[in-house]
Amino acid sequence: MVKTNAISIEPKIENENVLLDFISSELSSLGYSEHWEFLVAAEEVFSNTVFYANIPIHNFINCLISYDAEKKQASLKFEDYGKPFNPLTRPVPELNLSIKERKIGGLGIHIVKDLMDDVEYEYDNVRQMNMLTLLKKL
Repeated sequence: MVKTNAISIEPKIENENVLLDFISSELSSLGYSEHWEFLVAAEEVFSNTVFYANIPIHNFINCLISYDAEKKQASLKFEDYGKPFNPLTRPVPELNLSIKERKIGGLGIHIVKDLMDDVEYEYDNVRQMNMLTLLKKL
């Protein structure tokens, strides 16, 4: 059985806690208390979307959370109407370099990919929507 719930949030950084509270509440209701990985990953995805996606006014960031009891996995799917952008194509940051030497960008998605078991990106040409799905086995 798959349980899914969703929230739509105005793309403002001050709404980040609304998203994190929603995710925490949903995962806690499933009895999954060790969900810090989802919160860190969601915070990274949400903030980058708010700051860089150029979402048109009066549009929202959708977050769908699903839990598959049979597969014992949960997923977060972020949808936005920003400019098309696949963060998975970012090069892996050169972590062996000092912060001063390192190029800006790519660290956040690197952290997300490291925390999750799978991360997938898709662009829906019909709805003109970015979709980023984060999957974690529980």
